[in-house]
Amino acid sequence: MNDLSNSTSVLACPYPNPARLWLQSRLDALANQFNHVVNGLEGIITYDFTDPESLYAEYQLSGYSARQIECFQREVGYYLHQLIESYRIAELPPRILYVKDGRISIAAS
Repeated sequence: MNDLSNSTSVLACPYPNPARLWLQSRLDALANQFNHVVNGLEGIITYDFTDPESLYAEYQLSGYSARQIECFQREVGYYLHQLIESYRIAELPPRILYVKDGRISIAAS
C-alpha cells in the first residue's frame, strides 16, 4: 500500500533557500539604513511581474504621517526596486513584502 500522507515531508526542503536568505539580509540592511523612515510603518508591498520589461509595486502602508509614507516610497522604494530587480535575474522574487516593527520581510511562500 502506498501512503501519500508523508509525501509533503519528503518533498519539503529542510534547508533554507540561500537566495532568499541573501535577499532577507539585504532587506534587513536596507531597513537599518533607513530606520528613521521604516520605524513606525506597517503594511505590505505587492509586486507585479507580469511585464518582463518593468516592475510595478503597490504600497499599502500606514504610519505616523502621509509624509513618512511618501518618504518611504520615494527613498526606500527606489532601493527596494533595485534589489528586487537584481534578485529577479537569478530567482523568482517574492510578490509580497511586509513592513512592520522596523523591518522589511519576505512573505512566507
